[in-house]
Amino acid sequence: MDNGFQKARGKDTAAVQFMVFDILENLVNLSENPGRLGSYFTQQVRELVGARVVAILRPTSEGPGHDHALLAIEPQRHATPDTLALLEKLAHRAHEEAGSVLWQGPTIPESVQALLDSAGFNGAMILPLRVGKRQVGMVVVLHLLDMQRNEETLRALEILAPVAALVIQNAIFFESQEAEIQARIQDLREHEMRHRTILQTALDGFWLVDLEGRLLEVNETYCRMSGYSEQELLTKYISDLEANESAEDTAVHIRTVMEMGEMRFESNHRRKDGSLFQVEISVQFQPAEGGTLVAFLRDITERNRALQITQKLQAQLQQSQKMESLGTLAGGVAHDMNNVLGAILGLASANVDTQPPESPIRRALETIINAADRGGKMIKSLLSFARQSPEEIHVLNLNDILQEEVRMLERTTFAKVELTMDLATELRPIKGDANALTHAFMNLCVNAVDAMADNGLLTLRTRNVDQAWVEVIVEDNGSGMTPEVMAKAMEPFFTTKETGKGTGLGLSMAYSTVMAHRGQMDIQSNPGQGTRVRMRFPACEAEAIHSARLGSTQTEPRPVVMQVLLVDDDELIQNSMLAIMEALGHHATGVCSGEEALTKLEAGFQPHVVILDMNMPGWGGAGTLPRLRALNPTVPVLLATGRVDQTALNLAAAHPFVTLLSKPFSMKDLQQRLAELKKG
Repeated sequence: MDNGFQKARGKDTAAVQFMVFDILENLVNLSENPGRLGSYFTQQVRELVGARVVAILRPTSEGPGHDHALLAIEPQRHATPDTLALLEKLAHRAHEEAGSVLWQGPTIPESVQALLDSAGFNGAMILPLRVGKRQVGMVVVLHLLDMQRNEETLRALEILAPVAALVIQNAIFFESQEAEIQARIQDLREHEMRHRTILQTALDGFWLVDLEGRLLEVNETYCRMSGYSEQELLTKYISDLEANESAEDTAVHIRTVMEMGEMRFESNHRRKDGSLFQVEISVQFQPAEGGTLVAFLRDITERNRALQITQKLQAQLQQSQKMESLGTLAGGVAHDMNNVLGAILGLASANVDTQPPESPIRRALETIINAADRGGKMIKSLLSFARQSPEEIHVLNLNDILQEEVRMLERTTFAKVELTMDLATELRPIKGDANALTHAFMNLCVNAVDAMADNGLLTLRTRNVDQAWVEVIVEDNGSGMTPEVMAKAMEPFFTTKETGKGTGLGLSMAYSTVMAHRGQMDIQSNPGQGTRVRMRFPACEAEAIHSARLGSTQTEPRPVVMQVLLVDDDELIQNSMLAIMEALGHHATGVCSGEEALTKLEAGFQPHVVILDMNMPGWGGAGTLPRLRALNPTVPVLLATGRVDQTALNLAAAHPFVTLLSKPFSMKDLQQRLAELKKG
């Protein structure tokens, strides 16, 4: 339809050119600011056309039915929801016209007139803003006043439209780019903030270092590690904090990192107070912007102390396993060895008194007895490593044990040194095994004497320590031990003595005995300053502890000549025991197993005492004893074993009239036990 724009196609007048150039110059100057450009353009069009309202809309979606957003409106007071709704409806109506639209006077369609009347406007003009075929916006003019120079005005608008469209498109593009840039800047800021938050809250220290070794950035964790503030650290170089390297060394290190790209190593750093702490460092070379080093530092002082503790515990575990293996090995061979020694000791002790004094045969038998006794003590020393508790528990006075030991050794071992005894009066008693403690104290004293010259001083001291402990100290002024020797002193078979002068079991056996008594033991020694061994034992009340002895429920006196049932699978023990019984005037019947012993008892055999070996094939002592008790509840039983462990102790305690007989034993040992049965 003829909407007025067709009349403006003539030759451009000077007035039109002047208006166009003036507006274009200002549009170009404002091309990077869509808001200001839109405001200027609407003002110019409003003045040019003589309208009440001029607005610029831009589409927010593609297609003929797209919605629009307001880019600018003049005057600003008309930026109301009602006006914006009217503009949107007119924009949709203009799409139907497919070009520029001038609605004025009687040419206004009824539908458009109704829209304008509802808002109080008279007339409208819509000018599309296109770049090529793409519409980037539209100019909407409302309430056209009495326009002057209609043709020139419309021509100027028609000329300005494509230029304005291009400028607006560029402005919108710049605006979107700026928005995207701002969004990216915000993302970078947020990323940097997260990065810094992570660095500041990290458990590891952080450094950013230039290629000269100067600290550019640190986090709070490293400040806490080093004791420096952030400001103090940013004035320092790596060599100021690195305890292992000079500045020259650090420079070499930096070049190596640059060549390799990254490194991980451990070092020592110096705190502000001068103390050192161990760090694990992971460093990476960043070549951008002249090159920097990024380093993460972890304080490993505690993970290394923990490692040392772990290694110490592992060493202790290995030592414990070694001791356990030794005990298992010793237990395995003890039975056979004690049987061999028992046979030798038994036969030798049974025949020694049959020979005249000072005769060669008697001296030979006495040598055999001493050798067998020494071998038995050696086996007991080996077994003490595996024993968890003492063999026989009694209430003991440690002063008595030490005084008895001195009487035994004063003319031999103690003869070459000066002995001082500082024993506490009213020393509290302990519960323990007198034989085991005597052996332990004796080993310590012999070691002390061996470490001293002829004019050495040996001190034995006892003390009550508060209400819970009794203390025994063995102290010498001998050669002492180096730290290297001290570290191995408790290991079995470790000795500094010449071959044949010591077994290396003295200290370890003493330690095992103290531990078996629930005690404590520590050693202090320095080269040339002697050695001090301190042992502590739990004190107890003075009541006597009744060991598992033969009961007194038997009323009939036992005969002088006893009928003995010997239950042992070893032929050597059988032969030696039968010879000993004959020498003692008793009758002995030997069987090789617990099963055979039960058969004999069921057949009516009534012994006065049973000597039962603990370790035998089949039932063994542990399986035989309950069955024996079921047949004869009161017959005394001597439970013979070469390894008095907790199993043997529990077995003896679980049945009446049972006492332990430790192998190897001599004829006098057996005679004493049988004599006790006669008294019972």
